[in-house]
Amino acid sequence: AMKPQRKACEACGTGPPAMRRACNGQVLCKDCFCHVMENEVHSLIAGQSLISAGDRVAVAISGGKDSTALAHVLTRLNARYNYGAEFVFLSIDEGITGYRDGSLDTVKRNQKFYDVPLTIISYRDLYGFTMDEIAKLAGARNTCAPLCVAFLVKPVKYAQLFLLVVVRINLSNGFNQHTCTRHFLWCSATPGV
Repeated sequence: AMKPQRKACEACGTGPPAMRRACNGQVLCKDCFCHVMENEVHSLIAGQSLISAGDRVAVAISGGKDSTALAHVLTRLNARYNYGAEFVFLSIDEGITGYRDGSLDTVKRNQKFYDVPLTIISYRDLYGFTMDEIAKLAGARNTCAPLCVAFLVKPVKYAQLFLLVVVRINLSNGFNQHTCTRHFLWCSATPGV
């Protein structure tokens, strides 16, 4: 027999269900989901002392949904709980035609909306070439994986050294689990990284 559809959010009892949380099956409306998620992120930040007053934290922002959501939550929580941190948006321009152009426009809109300083580090400036040029030289069909991940280490180190920011990789980027796993495996298999 099919379970009947829930008619209201399990947290507030009034909002229309918008999603079911994968971690616990809880059905929440949009407002309750945002509230629960923000509270969980704040608990993690406070419990692990991930952000301290005076920190300058780089938020890696690609313009995609994950990093945009992270930027939103971190700037919102910093204001709400007065962490006393300064956030800097950090974006990497790999030089992938038709891919990075549009997302950098989104990053720039987010920078204006959240009024957070933005630094864009380009592969052209760091390496002297773009991912498109690397892929062409390597004869690769796909510009991004796995070649793209191989070049991400230097921009993060650059941000730490020259922007004087705190980079805590698990907090300051919106990478999904697939991206983190791919990056970890590549770094583990590559000598000197």
